Amino acid sequence: MQTIKATDIATVRKLAKPPHLIMRIMDCVLILFQKKLDPVVQDPERSCPKPSWGEALKVNINYRMIHLIMATFAFRFV
Repeated sequence: MQTIKATDIATVRKLAKPPHLIMRIMDCVLILFQKKLDPVVQDPERSCPKPSWGEALKVNINYRMIHLIMATFAFRFV
């Protein structure tokens, strides 16, 4: 996380369909910040719930938020 730049975030937000892992990570960010998730439905491409990518795009994920995540959960990244 320490190597993420603002341009990296902008690039991911522009993707129509980012890699599945990125969408899963964004679901975790939504949960951490108590944001809304999409209703749980089966992902047609995988045997798991469909990620809330639409909701993730609505959240202002920025460089400052990444640093807040790192500061809040720093003990887990050691």
